[in-house]
Amino acid sequence: MITGQIIKAKMSIPFVLAVLIVPALISCFNGQGRSDYFNQAEHAFASGRLNEAVHGYELFLEKEQNSEKRILAWERLLQIQLDIGGDLERGLSILRSMSVEYQDNQDKLWSVLIRMGELYSRQKRFEASVEVLERSLEIAGSEKKNLISHERLAAVYSAQRDFRKARDILYQARETFLDCQDGGCGLIEYYLGRSYFHLGDLKQATHYLQNAFYSDSEQNLRVKAGMLLYDSLLILEDHQNASAVLDKLELVHPNPMVIRMRAPDIP
Repeated sequence: MITGQIIKAKMSIPFVLAVLIVPALISCFNGQGRSDYFNQAEHAFASGRLNEAVHGYELFLEKEQNSEKRILAWERLLQIQLDIGGDLERGLSILRSMSVEYQDNQDKLWSVLIRMGELYSRQKRFEASVEVLERSLEIAGSEKKNLISHERLAAVYSAQRDFRKARDILYQARETFLDCQDGGCGLIEYYLGRSYFHLGDLKQATHYLQNAFYSDSEQNLRVKAGMLLYDSLLILEDHQNASAVLDKLELVHPNPMVIRMRAPDIP
């Protein structure tokens, strides 16, 4: 069981109060029937009593080994410790415990490994991130999950500025998945274009960045692809196409004035 600890956030309480309150929390939960642990924790969570909620979820996970609500309790602990408390190490500790519990459930384990890879990368523990993401590739049970694992792995290599490895992973993904061949993998196209840009192959960079920019991907991705595409075209002195990209960027950028400020870049 993950040891309950006081959340280090704005709601933290002084040590003296903790000494008085924590035993009371234990007594409160131990006075309830086992079937109430989860509901009591949910009520505490909804009321903003996060330390009490953490203790309740941990008691539930310790006592209720076969409940279908276990995954919900794990998710609540992650939400409190990671999303609210911002504690990456506690988040990783929870995910490690989940990876042990769900080692025989590939769907749940894949999701856990993807999140672990992201947290390790945020801590700049890239070797550990690559290790768990490569494992996620091994157990991905669908094309979509396999594609996501490739994307996350490429993002880690890019964060290390190892653009050759990122390119190789992305190219493998693009050749494997039919949707990518039809322009349906905007994120893959963007990362490929970015990799080629940093490797100095601007013609290849513009090819993939155009695919990402003109895809039906979400707005933020298209903006990033368009801005890098614009820079690539300027370096190639393709001013006509650079101007055309700038015009289209105005339609997708949340602040078109930012785009107009770049217009003087074109002779």
